[in-house]
This record gives sequence, structure tokens and C-alpha cells, in this order.
Amino acid sequence: MIEYKLVRSSRKTLAIHILDDASVEVRAPYQCPVSVIEDFINKKLSWIEKKKAERKAEINGQLANDREFCIGETLLYRGDEYPVKLIDSEVVGFNYKEFYVPKKLANGSMGYDTSHAIIVDLYKRLALPFVWDTVKRYSDLMKLQPVSVKISKARKRWGSCSSNGTLNFSWMLATVNQQVLDYVVVHELCHIIEHNHSVRFWKLVESIMPDYSERKQLLKAAGRRLMMYSI
Repeated sequence: MIEYKLVRSSRKTLAIHILDDASVEVRAPYQCPVSVIEDFINKKLSWIEKKKAERKAEINGQLANDREFCIGETLLYRGDEYPVKLIDSEVVGFNYKEFYVPKKLANGSMGYDTSHAIIVDLYKRLALPFVWDTVKRYSDLMKLQPVSVKISKARKRWGSCSSNGTLNFSWMLATVNQQVLDYVVVHELCHIIEHNHSVRFWKLVESIMPDYSERKQLLKAAGRRLMMYSI
């Protein structure tokens, strides 16, 4: 039996939550017998172990984000890794074979915050064309017209849809492949119609992208992969 924290309340059902520190919390009704609770946990063991492993990977990735940007490593672009090369120029860029950054960023003279911001700005520029193309393709298919499409510096959300139909997408989408990008775009376009995650919302997503659940898992994996980088 795994270790877990039991929280009882006036709720009517059992629920298992994996907390931020990867510990397990079980929420149960006041009168629910421990034997029933533990039987419920045993039936969910494989799911619990999977979610604990994912959360631990996120924790390790977050720790990796605390280090400085390391020249000589690789960076992601559209799902693939490309080497980082030092140059004498002041320019930060990407030539579809390698990323290149000024040498002075390598010795820390400009500091971590500066180098992070510069790389994010580069990713914003790289993401804009193919995010726009993907939004247009699916908005035409769905007969929708977003008010506007923007690329943001968001690090916690891949995308969002405002109440007036403005779509915001994170620079992080420059690091994922087209299959994952398609899912994020369709997800946010569906929010123009359904501003929630109701059954109707997911049915709408499924009508456009029948394999959305598999792509959703690919998005989670892409997030964990990105967290292992220093950006």
C-alpha cells in the first residue's frame, strides 16, 4: 500500500489527488470505511504511480530551470533538438541548422534574466508564422474568426482564449511539433464557442480532432521535455 494523506469531508465520492510535491492525497466522505478507501486506492495503483512519476519529472525539470543558460547545449525547435553555437555578433538567431548566440551571453556578463528574455523573444518570432498558418487552417475549417492572434511570453499556459475571441499562444509552441501545435490551436478555437471544459466542449474538440486525447498526452510530454531546458 502506498503512503497517502486522508482528508475526510461531507463529499459523497472518493477522489485521489497527486499534490505538487508528488505526495498522494485521498479525499473521502466522513463515514467511508478505511477498507473501502484502500480497495479504491489498490484499483488505482497504476494510475497513481504514473501520475507520481509525471509530477516528480516536473519537479526535477523545475529544478533544472534554476540553472543558467548553458551555451554548447541544444535547444528545441518544432519537436527536434538543434545545437547552440557561440558567435562574435550581437545577434541571437536560428538558421534552421543551429541556434547562435553572442559569446558574451556565455560568460554570464549579461546575467541569466537577460539571456532568458532574449531566447524567449527569438522563440516568439519563430512561432508567429506557423502558429498563424495553423490558426487560419483550422478557423477556416471550423468557420470561426478569432478577433486576433497573439504570441505571448507565457510560461505556464500553452494558449488561452479571451471572452471576446482573442487567442493568445505561448512562445513555447515554437518548441513542439505540428501534431501538438494542431491540438493546442483546435483547443483554443473551440473555446470561442464553449468557454469552459464541459462535455460539450470536449465533444466539439473531438468532432474536429478525433485523436485529441492522444495529442493531449503528447502535449504533456512536450511540456516535461521543455522543462529540462534552461529557458
